[in-house]
Amino acid sequence: MVVRPTRYADRCIGACGRAYVREEVFDAQVEVLLNSLRFDAEVAAWLTSALKESCAEEKRLRDERSARLRQEHDRLQARIEQAYLDKLDGRIDAVLFDRMAGEWRAAQERCRLQIADFLSANAAYYDDGLRLLELARSAADLWKRQTRAEKRKLLGFLVANCTLAGDQLTFELRQPFDLLREKLQMSERLAAENRADFRDFEKWLPG
Repeated sequence: MVVRPTRYADRCIGACGRAYVREEVFDAQVEVLLNSLRFDAEVAAWLTSALKESCAEEKRLRDERSARLRQEHDRLQARIEQAYLDKLDGRIDAVLFDRMAGEWRAAQERCRLQIADFLSANAAYYDDGLRLLELARSAADLWKRQTRAEKRKLLGFLVANCTLAGDQLTFELRQPFDLLREKLQMSERLAAENRADFRDFEKWLPG
């Protein structure tokens, strides 16, 4: 979704096509949307705990994948060394060795790059999750004090698309914000009896 402001109206370009809505109407509906992402300190604690659990599980899975990649790297190294001995013993010529060794070394490099990606993802996973939670929690307050350019950027990050029927905008949130809003709404409905299970929120995280 792209929002292009004018002096009196905002244009919502997306599923709603070339449609216009008055600026004050647009702002009011966006504020309702962003307020639906607010959560209190208790919910923040639950989400942080779920994020930590998800981090531990994601790290375990990445460590397992990294271990398999290291095994594959070592297997390829063993092939290179055996092929070198075969070349020395005259079983294969230098041209064949160079071609095969080149292919195996290229495969080893792919293994190293994937392992590096996993290590980098492990380091960023928790911090990225916390930043997204904080953005959702503070989005409504940010909206009130941002410039129009900043508001467009914020909406572009949070909203995937919108549709317009009359003066009513319907927003489609990007992941994980759509899952978060769903769980917050569930929590409000069940607050008197039981808090919502936030574990589904983990599924959007990088992995």
